[in-house]
Amino acid sequence: MIQGIGYKRICEELGAIELDSWQEYSLLRIDNYQEINRRGSTSLEFMCLLKMICLSTGNIHNIARTFKYSIRKRGY
Repeated sequence: MIQGIGYKRICEELGAIELDSWQEYSLLRIDNYQEINRRGSTSLEFMCLLKMICLSTGNIHNIARTFKYSIRKRGY
């Protein structure tokens, strides 16, 4: 699916931000990612992607991990 749509276009549409890169690896962050659970409720999360470009084929591989936003109340 990613190859059909185009990796660059997907990153642009989702507002991905490149946090760091090294050789063929890039660490990307996508804010405001909404995860829908089995009950149909959503939670606001951000996603980090580790993008790796295979040097022999040029194919892009990703490892994704989501993190939930947490709002902590302070007692004054």
